[in-house]
Amino acid sequence: MNFGVLAIRLSKIVITGGLAFWAFLVMLCNILDYDSNLAFVQHVLTMDTVFAESTLRARAIADPALHTTAFVAIIVTEGLVSLAFLTATVAMAVALKADTETFRRAKAWTAVGVALGFALWFIGFLGVAGEWFVMWQSSSWNAQETSFQIVLTVVASGIYVLMNNDGA
Repeated sequence: MNFGVLAIRLSKIVITGGLAFWAFLVMLCNILDYDSNLAFVQHVLTMDTVFAESTLRARAIADPALHTTAFVAIIVTEGLVSLAFLTATVAMAVALKADTETFRRAKAWTAVGVALGFALWFIGFLGVAGEWFVMWQSSSWNAQETSFQIVLTVVASGIYVLMNNDGA
C-alpha cells in the first residue's frame, strides 16, 4: 500500500474518531450538567421566551414529563451517534491495511453516525425546535447556529470519509 492511500485512510480514522469523541463529550456533558441542559429543553418546549405576540405559542408543551422524555431522547441519540462513529473508527483501524473492498465496508457505520447526527441536529434541533417551537425567536434559548455548524461538520466529514478515494 502506498503512502497516499495510507494517509487518506488514517485521516478518515482520525475524523470518525474525532466525531465519536465529540459526540461522547456532548452526551457526557448533558448527563453531568443535567439540570442546566434540561432547562434548555424546557424553555424551548414551553416557548416561554419566544415573541409574546406569536400565535405559534399555542404549540407549546408544558408537561415536565414530556420535557424529560425529549431530553433523554436527545442524550440517547447523542450516545448512538458516538457509538456509530466509534464502531466505524475501530472497523477502519482494523481494516487499515486491508484490501480496498474490506476498508470500504468498514466505513459503513460512518453512514449510520451521519444519519443519526443529521436526524438529531438538523431534524430535531433545526426543524422541530427551530421551526415548530420557533426557537429562532428566542434570544436566550436558541441553538440554531450551533446546530447548523454541527450538521455541516457531520455531513461534510461523512462525505469525505465515505468517498471512494482510499483504495490501493
